[in-house]
Amino acid sequence: MNASFDFLKYTINKMEYNVLQEEKKAAADVHTNASVQQNLEDPSVFRLTITVCAEGDRHIFLEVFGFFKWRGEYIQGETETAILTFGTTILYPYARSAISSISIMDGGDPLIIPTINPFNAEKTTEESAGIEDHIPAESHI
Repeated sequence: MNASFDFLKYTINKMEYNVLQEEKKAAADVHTNASVQQNLEDPSVFRLTITVCAEGDRHIFLEVFGFFKWRGEYIQGETETAILTFGTTILYPYARSAISSISIMDGGDPLIIPTINPFNAEKTTEESAGIEDHIPAESHI
């Protein structure tokens, strides 16, 4: 499939940040999820939602929306998978940056969220360390 789409914009829909304890934990548990929805008014527009939840000495929850316009032929299932896979490579760095920026503002060390490999979503690798729950790639990174 030829992944032909435009990245229109992204927005931070929701962010929660709480310091849970004063002691530093060795590492935060990080869970990441992604899903794709087609716009009912304009079927060529898709919203990719990425959520990241990190628990350690801080609780961080982030929900980011990315909006994409599909320019190719729509094929149900394949188009959504392409948006999920390629869109995640575009949108996920914005989520990582937001979490790092917010976490450093409390005077502690920044929380650096691990990178992921959306092309290999079913396997846990060193590149996707910290992502523990794996379900089919259509709905989960």
